[in-house]
Amino acid sequence: MKIYCLNTIKKLRNANSNMSYKYVITIIIQVCIIVISLGIPILKKDQSFSTIVVSGILLIIINIVLLLRKSNLTQIKFNKMYLILLEFIGISFVFNGTYFGVMGYVAIGITFSIILPFLNISFSSNYGFSICRAICIGILISFILFCIISILFGPMLGVTQYTSVLSNPNTLGNYIIIVISALIYLFFDLKKSKSKYFWVYAILFGMAISMALYTNSRTTLIAISMQIVIVFLMCTVSLLVNNEKQKFVRLIKKSSILVIVSITVFVTMFFVLTDLKKSIIEIVPVIQSEDVNEDISFEEYMKIMKARYMKGINKEANIKSEGKNEDLDDQFTSGRKEIWRSYIESIDIIGHPEEGRKIIEKNRVYMKTNAHNVYIQMAYSAGCLVGIAMLVLMLTVAKDLLVRIYRFIKMGILEKDLIFTICSSIGFVVVSLTSGGYMVFTYLPVTMFYFSLYTLSIKKENRK
Repeated sequence: MKIYCLNTIKKLRNANSNMSYKYVITIIIQVCIIVISLGIPILKKDQSFSTIVVSGILLIIINIVLLLRKSNLTQIKFNKMYLILLEFIGISFVFNGTYFGVMGYVAIGITFSIILPFLNISFSSNYGFSICRAICIGILISFILFCIISILFGPMLGVTQYTSVLSNPNTLGNYIIIVISALIYLFFDLKKSKSKYFWVYAILFGMAISMALYTNSRTTLIAISMQIVIVFLMCTVSLLVNNEKQKFVRLIKKSSILVIVSITVFVTMFFVLTDLKKSIIEIVPVIQSEDVNEDISFEEYMKIMKARYMKGINKEANIKSEGKNEDLDDQFTSGRKEIWRSYIESIDIIGHPEEGRKIIEKNRVYMKTNAHNVYIQMAYSAGCLVGIAMLVLMLTVAKDLLVRIYRFIKMGILEKDLIFTICSSIGFVVVSLTSGGYMVFTYLPVTMFYFSLYTLSIKKENRK
């Protein structure tokens, strides 16, 4: 790691000074964005969301000003479909915010109609370095720091769903989704001269996979599984179609190494976060609220993990393990089905002044919960047309991605930044079906999806 940092500094010194400071500042901003998006524990619940969003938007504006400095905006051509959809969503939220007197909606509208388009424009320009790489390096730096903090302050004692120092396993899972996205991109970005860094990335990949599994979050597991499988199949088919046998063999070899490393790290990290933690827990204070004295064996944890991931799939197994004969669909969706139904029944053309609503179910009562679905949430908040617009935006992204993937498979032509966009889009789609956060910084997969959108929303002649 020391050698890596020294080489990076050396390259920055030899590079154009203007390019260098923009690259470094962009990386720093990405690290800061991730930190504030994970939340600030000392803030009260009613303060945290607004503080995170405001801080994040300010960082984005700084990034935009930095990258657009001395840039010729007239030369940048925006794909009209993306522009129309973003502007429609933004203007609709501004109108609703004005109509209902909700300043939060106005802020959301300005973000969609002004900040996100300018973010895409600023990321599209050629500055002699890859914005996508800067984003991924920032994510990787934040993950290294997070792993250190987790070992020191986040034990896995008496915990069935690991959270590290965060408040919720889903928050950790969402973070891991973008870490996996960044690592997959960096594997593709790895040149032969830097092949030694493959093992560094492989170990970090194993740690990310391990944390994802420890969360016992099915949404996280589905997202990262789809990311890995789709990218692997895409590369495999492309290499076979283009008769790249040697590259195919290297792909299989490196993929096998990643599997072995991930399994090894998975077992090792469990004992690091449990047994090893016992020896330092008296010296270093623990942030987690769980009873750290409660112990759990590896075998017991594996049984718990299996039961969690199989919940709602096998009815007989669920009845046997929990003694309940509940609706299988309700178990699988963790109670979201009733929430979706309630929200859908209340959707209209104008929207509502509050995003949360009280949900009364036969087994539980939600005093004020979101829709747990991005498209339903946006349709409820700002009107059905906005929900449709968001859905059309995602379908447009899917269409453009499929065209690029087909080109890659057929001709072997790959836009490197496209890898991060594919992974980010997969992460966003999966999270969007089970979570209601659609604004930047509500969930990290949402944030990184908007950041990666520049590879599709800017016409080809403007992309590096």
